[in-house]
Amino acid sequence: MSVFDRYELAQYIEEQAQVPTFYLNRFASAIVESEDEEVLVEMKFAGKEVAPLVMPMEQGQVIYERQTSSKKLTPAYTKMKDIITPKHAMKRRVGEKVRDKVTPLQRLNAATVDQFVTHDQRLTRLLEYMCSRAFTDGKITLTYKDDRQALVDFGRDASLTVVLDDSAGNEFWSNENTKIVDQIDTHMKRMSDAKGGVAATDMVMPLDVWQHFKNNAQVKDTLNTDLAGQTGALERGVTMPDGIELKGTLGNNLRVWVDTRTVSIKGVQTALQQAKKVTFLSDAVEATQYFGAILDVEAMLAMRMYSKHWNENSPSVRVAESQSAPLVAPGNPNATSSMTVLA
Repeated sequence: MSVFDRYELAQYIEEQAQVPTFYLNRFASAIVESEDEEVLVEMKFAGKEVAPLVMPMEQGQVIYERQTSSKKLTPAYTKMKDIITPKHAMKRRVGEKVRDKVTPLQRLNAATVDQFVTHDQRLTRLLEYMCSRAFTDGKITLTYKDDRQALVDFGRDASLTVVLDDSAGNEFWSNENTKIVDQIDTHMKRMSDAKGGVAATDMVMPLDVWQHFKNNAQVKDTLNTDLAGQTGALERGVTMPDGIELKGTLGNNLRVWVDTRTVSIKGVQTALQQAKKVTFLSDAVEATQYFGAILDVEAMLAMRMYSKHWNENSPSVRVAESQSAPLVAPGNPNATSSMTVLA
């Protein structure tokens, strides 16, 4: 297969393998592909320093380098393999018309591409899962097939991972009289005060938190537009399962989302938004999808995903395999935070 064919195949797969995403589309749309096993991640901590004073004949002071730091991180690695048998070539495909006169070989090739499309969709789900963990926890735990684990820590300020303990000012959100809006105010200030920190533009919560949040007395008071100066609106009706919904805004511009999506990890249904936790993040997070080197002698290219196939004999089957070395990293980890709000 020529280099042109590889890129043509990769482009076709990406066009066909559309998976609806939230974090990737809104906060991590940038893509960096590398030919190295490690990827260079640049963290930006734009501070709030005033311009430095110097004497007229002195040199200027370096500002940018003090506000950025670079890390070399090792991405995860995934291989997806599926078997296509001759039976796939014997039956008409969905939507195939009799008059089209599709040959068995054409059906076999189409079935092969279908597997590659499925691989790309699985990769996209993995990236979205990485986003959810990176933004909520400030780190990602990579768990491999043999249960070996590797921790990728992005160095988020420890104060931005908050666990309520039901003490004064830190009451659980299950109490309808908890001052949730006051807690959010305090947390937003905590985010803003962190190195390079900014106030959140979005908050994402699971269904168990939303059911308490929407019925909280202070939240409902905040939404009471009969009171002067009150702004914001929330849709408090039924939340449809397996999706992410914008419920409205709290205050002037804090968007409130409810995420009920799940993915399957080793056959276990896993929520993208962890129970009891609220994720806060800003548009300034500037996350990036990184893809490291594909460790395959036939690849030798910087690619999001490398797909290939080969035929085997006795039994006669075709093997479709895709490989990728993915990692999602926030450009500004302190533009994310989380609160565990239920016991």
